[in-house]
Amino acid sequence: MLSAPLLRELFDQLSAIADPSAREAALCAATENIELRASLRRLLQAEASLDPLDSVDSAEPIYAFVEAQQRRAWIGRRLGEFELVELLGSGGMGAVYRARRCAEFEQQVAIKLLNQLRPVAPSLQRFQAERQALALLDHPGIARLFDAAISADGYPYLVMELIQGAPLDHYCRRQRVSLRDRVKLMVEVCAAVQAAHARLVLHRDLKPANILVSHDGHPKVVDFGIAKLLDQDGVDATRTVEGQRALSLDYASPEQIRGEVCGVQTDVYSLGVVLFELLTGRRPFFRSGMPLPALLAALEREPPPLASGSIEASFAPDLSRSQLRGDLDAILQCALASEQRHRYRSVAEFAADLQRYLDGRAVHARGAVRGYRAWRFVRRNGWALSMASLIVFGSLLLALFYRSSSLSLEAERNKAQLAQIHAELERSRAEQLNELILDSFRVADPRQGEGAELSARKVLDRAAERLGVLSESTVGNAELLLTLSAAYVGLGLYDQAETVLSRAAQLSASRPSEQAKVELQRADLARRRTQFAEAGEHLAQARGLMLGQGEQLAGLRLDADEQEALLALATDRGAEGVQLLQRNRAQRIALQGVAHRDSRRVGRQLAFAHRSLGEFEQAEAALLQLLGEVGGETAQAAERQRLLAELAALRLRQRRTDDAMQAAQQSLQAARDLYGSRHVATANALDLLATLEKRAGQLPQAEAHYREAIAVKRAALGPGQLAEAISAYNLGLLLLYSRNDAAGAEQALASAVGIAAQHWHASHSNLHLLRTKWAASLVALGRIDEAEALLQQAKQVFAAAPEQNEVNLAWVRAELAEIRQQQAEPEASRQLIEQAWPVLSAHLAADDPELSLIRSRYQRHAEPAP
Repeated sequence: MLSAPLLRELFDQLSAIADPSAREAALCAATENIELRASLRRLLQAEASLDPLDSVDSAEPIYAFVEAQQRRAWIGRRLGEFELVELLGSGGMGAVYRARRCAEFEQQVAIKLLNQLRPVAPSLQRFQAERQALALLDHPGIARLFDAAISADGYPYLVMELIQGAPLDHYCRRQRVSLRDRVKLMVEVCAAVQAAHARLVLHRDLKPANILVSHDGHPKVVDFGIAKLLDQDGVDATRTVEGQRALSLDYASPEQIRGEVCGVQTDVYSLGVVLFELLTGRRPFFRSGMPLPALLAALEREPPPLASGSIEASFAPDLSRSQLRGDLDAILQCALASEQRHRYRSVAEFAADLQRYLDGRAVHARGAVRGYRAWRFVRRNGWALSMASLIVFGSLLLALFYRSSSLSLEAERNKAQLAQIHAELERSRAEQLNELILDSFRVADPRQGEGAELSARKVLDRAAERLGVLSESTVGNAELLLTLSAAYVGLGLYDQAETVLSRAAQLSASRPSEQAKVELQRADLARRRTQFAEAGEHLAQARGLMLGQGEQLAGLRLDADEQEALLALATDRGAEGVQLLQRNRAQRIALQGVAHRDSRRVGRQLAFAHRSLGEFEQAEAALLQLLGEVGGETAQAAERQRLLAELAALRLRQRRTDDAMQAAQQSLQAARDLYGSRHVATANALDLLATLEKRAGQLPQAEAHYREAIAVKRAALGPGQLAEAISAYNLGLLLLYSRNDAAGAEQALASAVGIAAQHWHASHSNLHLLRTKWAASLVALGRIDEAEALLQQAKQVFAAAPEQNEVNLAWVRAELAEIRQQQAEPEASRQLIEQAWPVLSAHLAADDPELSLIRSRYQRHAEPAP
């Protein structure tokens, strides 16, 4: 691919040569690239055709021609699995193409080629990490990002949902959208942006061109986070790698222009500019082309103009200055405040004021002036007040008679007013907390020494710390802490989740419904830690708190029923658990619909329950039904990926290796497409595929995939997390029983035990199963004293519950038998292996390498082996 800077440099040199023969000779000497020579000849011909009167300004048209040629040259090229078909548009950050998947099924997408005129080399790890955050945005008002990658020749690109629609300003103009409907569209846009903020993603370049209105009249925001993807140095998110400002300065906030750290209020400001333009036909400021010093100086002295004084007469006949004067002027002044402390603190706060305007209620941007609020009340209730005035005289005549009742009514009004004040205080507290948690998600200012990026865990830790400080001085909002706790659980960080839940319990002490939610999350956390009695206690407390709360807690009661079902499955009450899940799914479908994420989640749990009970046909039927419900829509790609993984695991249990391998490969590809190569979901898919490759005898591939899964989990979650221990355990078993690498196995299994010991209590059966396998690797290395110490500890734990640990005890006896054999105690060895053999031979598959090892040990003492 040709480089535009190189084209420009050579063009400048050649255009200075007047003699055509000398110019051609210089051209041939400058480059041997035939394509580059042809492009230069076209440029020189284009220059010759320009009007001489325009020669002073001829450079920019020529360079624009270069860039247009470069963009068109990409059509027909392949990026990954996609072929670029059509150039849809271009801007400061890159060009957008319609593309189609070059595969067995057709898929149309939009591909944005970033900085496509010159290859760049952003940090691949940071680029992939940011891409994962963007891929998780799942909102009907946000165009989905399917992939982000860098081509082999260094061009970064994004694969996005293709939106068939018009830019927001064009749509409003062509459809002659009314003022109220324009405001309603902005409320929808705000909801999408707020959803992204809740996922820790800022937009940074909001403008009408990045808000497309589809044929159904609903807006979709595109290009989320692209400004940050281009900010490879983390120093100035408004600059591209070529040193030019990529963002649209007319929509950029003052802090962006000054190169300061961006936050949620950055997007508030840009949304304010967009709304100002929708309502007036012009932007509040015209900054493009201004020298930077003049621009920075203007920021200090230039207040935002009033929308009512800026509307163009010819803009829209149905919009007038009087419609904008007052509330909308105040809202826009607040959104466009140059200082962040005077601006709306969040997009949610901005949207709430817009909704108040639509509802005819007092907007917060105009303050709490009593006269204004009274006027708003009259405007909203004019007809009722007019009718009321007709009976005022009669009411006065009856005043004495109803004096006692009036006092009572006044008391009720006072109570209502106090309740309203209380609700307003709660709203303010909730918004304060919301802003604090979002503030924790803001990008670290690189000048503060924290670096440009934060891991998911660090972000959550920062949010928890900020909320903890706040909770000492305010009632707070437990809902935010519950969200934070769920995020920790999703990362497998159970200790942090427990700490946050304890804080949430304190904050929700006076709210039974919030207390119930806290107790349900505590029940879930205890069950995950196999603390089943404690889980049951929390579940009972949650149910008690929901008594007498009415139908408004129907969804919460279903959550409690779901937890009860999962607890039944975890405590060997499988049939009961299945019945509870079947009933729960039916109730959720009736209440929420079959496509709701909660209905689908319970469906997955039901399939898992069938699998755990050996009811493979029912499990597969449930999974296939769910796959049919999800379908192939890209918006539900994450759900489809999980279902494919569970289908592969089920077929693995059925020993249908080929079918399982196919589903596992599809699941891994879907995870990579959706999340990238450095995500926990991708690591889990690698684990599953490696297990199947091990079963199929593809041992080098299995080892490579296990090791990749460990590296991905460590990178995504940080070292020492339980997910890493599971992959290390799987790798250790492969090396020990299939690869004849006892030293490598010992290293992997020791790592798994060390990590698990930090997460599981000392008598956890799974911890001692890991220690038993670690001991097996030590036996293979001849370190029998260390091995026996581990085995005796495990034996003591397993013997405390022999029925639940029959297989685990058999493994301990098998390894002790080998130790006794090495200690020249053949009779003791024989007795131990004869106890272990019947259990393990019934438990393991016929082709399992672990069974082959146990069989060989058994055959030393009993010929022939059964």
